Amino acid sequence: MKETKKRSRRSSDLFRFVMLLVIVAAVNLIGSFRFARLDLTAEKRFTLSDSTKNMLRNLDDVVYVQCYLEGDLNADFKKMRNATREMLDEFKAYAGVNLQYDFINVFADAESSTREKASHDLMSRGLAPFVVNQSSADGSSVITVFPGALVSYKGKTVPVNFMKSQARRAPEAVFKEAMEGLEAAFSQSIFVLKTINQRKMVAFAYGHGELNEIQSLYFRDQLKELYYVKPVKISSDLNSIPKEAQVLIVAKPDSVFDEGSKFVIDQFVMKGGRVLWLMDNIYFPSDSARSGFRLGLPVNLNLDDLFFKYGFRVNYDLLNDAQCGKIMLPRQQAGQQGVEYRPWVFFPSMTPNPESIITAGIGNVKMEYAGSIDTLQAAGVTKTVLLYTSDMSRAPKVPIRLTPQIAFMEPSLAVFNRKHIPGALLLEGTFTSVFENRLAPRENMPAQFAPVFHSEPTKMIVASDGDLAMNYFDPQGRENFPPGAYPQTGEYFGGNLKFLLNSVNYLMDDTWLIPLRSKEFKVRLLDTKRLKSQQTYWQWMNTLAPIGGLLLFGLLFHFYRRYRFAK
Repeated sequence: MKETKKRSRRSSDLFRFVMLLVIVAAVNLIGSFRFARLDLTAEKRFTLSDSTKNMLRNLDDVVYVQCYLEGDLNADFKKMRNATREMLDEFKAYAGVNLQYDFINVFADAESSTREKASHDLMSRGLAPFVVNQSSADGSSVITVFPGALVSYKGKTVPVNFMKSQARRAPEAVFKEAMEGLEAAFSQSIFVLKTINQRKMVAFAYGHGELNEIQSLYFRDQLKELYYVKPVKISSDLNSIPKEAQVLIVAKPDSVFDEGSKFVIDQFVMKGGRVLWLMDNIYFPSDSARSGFRLGLPVNLNLDDLFFKYGFRVNYDLLNDAQCGKIMLPRQQAGQQGVEYRPWVFFPSMTPNPESIITAGIGNVKMEYAGSIDTLQAAGVTKTVLLYTSDMSRAPKVPIRLTPQIAFMEPSLAVFNRKHIPGALLLEGTFTSVFENRLAPRENMPAQFAPVFHSEPTKMIVASDGDLAMNYFDPQGRENFPPGAYPQTGEYFGGNLKFLLNSVNYLMDDTWLIPLRSKEFKVRLLDTKRLKSQQTYWQWMNTLAPIGGLLLFGLLFHFYRRYRFAK
């Protein structure tokens, strides 16, 4: 009887073992025919976009990535190195043998001259160094790190810098932003290498007081990573905007456009050109500040009729919003001159439209002395509001007088009684020329030239603040801050740069890049105070707990076997 039970138990165990082998073999067989990856992270950090997957699957040659995050790194850079390796492994899962990578310790050689030469070589190839002060139990040290990579394809190489700008932010925020942007950085670099001989052109307008190259340097540099950026002087010459230009950026003009210049822009639109308008309809004379107040006056650029025909109007008013940025004001305390930072309702923190691909997930956008935008009826044109004010806002007409005392007043619902006032707008469709049914300027126009009065399907974006594209440059530290970074007040609005880049990508029909900028990871940081006070405890816990667990499992398994086979 006992022998029969024992034989039955063995047969049952053998059957289970065989079934397990069959299931494992079946899963492997199915997996060999159907590719799938499972991302269990809360924020789906390892889930690549469909556009990235398609690009990687269609590579026809090897992409080689040399990453320089290796060597003596602190905890933050090690975390970034691991995130980079995981992202490249994810890329490799779709690219196969067409993606290869190495992690290189550029400072492996102990000779200082060799290390210095290696640093200069990487900087000459476009990688930006970061000098880091490392603290440990043995003291502090200074190290140089190159948080970036060189990506090569078909004999061409482009640099990829993971950390664009510190902008005097907390290190945690900088590293978080860098890790969120890894897919975008590598995808963009591969796209640039694949299309390096077919770069699209972005034209930056000048000639009417627009932002110059220094004032908008950061924005231009970011665009240059993807497009050919060309400054263009707008005049009455029909050829002043190159035929190759696909997008024209008009950023903060402050002087009147004559009819000839206006006609040139109009014909650019009629032929399918796209425009990003960053407009200021209000200015503050510098001499008004000497009187203890600032007087805001309207700016006439002679573009109102053009905008009216296209289906919008930038109003001569000033957005006020209880949800706002800060301003630095002088303060006298105990005989000492100082400064303080107060909410300034004239710096609205604009809410992005979550339903638009351009603004979904970018975060709030800070504007300065912006006006409201009205949508007007225009046949064949659809409009989408991209940025709008909060539930407590208003837009008084200019002229308007601003005094520092306003910063100390609490906004009330009785006064701030409007909501969702538009500050940026997308317009798409077929536009009608403002010069239809009126004489077009003939200066510098060939006799045989025939104006176009109804456009091809095209699009444009307008924002009521020219300062959106402006960056702050610190001449002492030689540091260039991105749009949206305000070192004086310590504010950082990452949505400003994302809005600008997304707008240009959308106008260029490169919409696949836009969702990559909206990725957001939750950084789960260690409690540094507890880490220092409980360091020894956790070291012993991590050492002894696994051993104790194994011993406990062994004892339980031993008693289980004794109980089972004692029967």
